[in-house]
Amino acid sequence: MKYFYLFLSFFFFYTAAIAQTNYKAGFIITAKGETINGYINYKDWIYNPSSVGFKPTLNDKVQNFKPTNLRFFEVSGFEAYQSAHVSVSMGRTELQTMKSEIDSTTVIEDVFLKQLRKGDNVSLFSLADEVKTRYYIIDNKSTEPAQELSYQPYYDPKTATMKSKNGYSMQLIELAKKYRPENFDVTDNIVHAKYTQKALDKIIAELNNQDPAKSTAALSTQPAVRPFAGVGINISNFNYVTTPGIGTTRSTKTSYLPKISIGIDAPFNPNVGSLLFRTELSFTAAKGEITVVDPSPTAVSTKVLKLDQQTVSLRPQLIYNFYNADNFKFYLGAGININYSHYPETSNKTTVKNDVPTLSYTAEDKYQSATNLWFQLAPKAGINIGRKWDININYFLPANLPNISQVPEIRIKGFDFGINYYWGK
Repeated sequence: MKYFYLFLSFFFFYTAAIAQTNYKAGFIITAKGETINGYINYKDWIYNPSSVGFKPTLNDKVQNFKPTNLRFFEVSGFEAYQSAHVSVSMGRTELQTMKSEIDSTTVIEDVFLKQLRKGDNVSLFSLADEVKTRYYIIDNKSTEPAQELSYQPYYDPKTATMKSKNGYSMQLIELAKKYRPENFDVTDNIVHAKYTQKALDKIIAELNNQDPAKSTAALSTQPAVRPFAGVGINISNFNYVTTPGIGTTRSTKTSYLPKISIGIDAPFNPNVGSLLFRTELSFTAAKGEITVVDPSPTAVSTKVLKLDQQTVSLRPQLIYNFYNADNFKFYLGAGININYSHYPETSNKTTVKNDVPTLSYTAEDKYQSATNLWFQLAPKAGINIGRKWDININYFLPANLPNISQVPEIRIKGFDFGINYYWGK
């Protein structure tokens, strides 16, 4: 039960952290056309925001704006959004939830569209929510409002495959006739373009006679993933799952051995970096020793179990930076260790000292090598320094180790310290 409360506490800390602010320089354009410089509360927007917090100065009270109150806002150097009154398609695009006929359901909403590419002729935007990601265009030399690029996938039960009606192709071809009529390659590229940001961005760049490799969204982005390698020390302790009998004493020795690891950090929003998913692959070893002393009126029996453990672990983790400055971060996180362990050498030595010397003896059982797959919950904490160094501690909640030859079931607990180095930006 105490472990349940531990993770419940982490959940509440995480929820509180989500409400934290992260003001960055930017500006807004109000519904009346007034441009105001100030600071925008820049969050880990997985989906397009429905409102945005703004302060003219950091000491001012926050003002919250919805799409109906603003024309545009930009977090300088990061992201920009334009408000729009648009038709929003609601048809699902995942095969598991897709209908066997085209779902043309739409709703009309006021939204903030994320600017992906701006141009003299055409601009590209996106709208993401829990249903799907959609792409929109604005013809800048027309009075037409933002139009969703139509993509309607459906499941064909006859062929058991996904098919789609790609209305966006005709929409883009009409723009190509208007802005690049002399270039037939643009039309050919449109016909073969998939409904992805990368493919559509290239088409919009061509419609604007721009270099597709150069972003015009204005905005710099941090790397989507950050690889690292690290070393550390693994501190482990082994003990039997069962409780000792009456009069029996039990002692253990703690193991201190190195670990090495590689991994990647994948922030949900690389420009903010508050919430991230870390995947780590590590190798470590541990040496366990459990001593059980069982006295009787005429003899003392001492059993010493020794085992060597070599473990490869895959560690998916969710991490939140509670303090998130550019060059220093403090975080808490939690994950699960998926462990594959090998036990090359395990022995159980029994020594009996009897009041009658001839009845004293020593015997040792050695077991064949064994392997097992086991899991372990692992809360963690750490700091990130200068975007290059990560110092962390991982606590491993007790976990049972099954199937180690003929050894009674053993429980392992411990923690490790690690230092990771990031390469790249």
